[in-house]
Amino acid sequence: MDAAYFHQCANAALSALEDALEAKDSAGMLEVEAQGGILTVAVAGRQFVLNKHEPTRQIWLASPVSGAARFVYHEPSGHWLHTVTGEELQAMVTKETEQGL
Repeated sequence: MDAAYFHQCANAALSALEDALEAKDSAGMLEVEAQGGILTVAVAGRQFVLNKHEPTRQIWLASPVSGAARFVYHEPSGHWLHTVTGEELQAMVTKETEQGL
């Protein structure tokens, strides 16, 4: 995966995640901010940070629930998958942020 394609896929994933979290947050409990390739989500005093890591072509997650996680792009499915568990990025972040709602 070249750098341009990585950024295209990662930006699309972070944008879709931002939109999904904002759509699920009918009570206004989440603070979601995207800036410079970093997505920050705050809920119930906890902060989740997602960022693109170009050297490894991964998306990294810092989570107060599960700790550090890294996701790689699985081209056949079009999903970003956890490098250890195989869990999909959006599903994991949604599940963990919902714990604070």
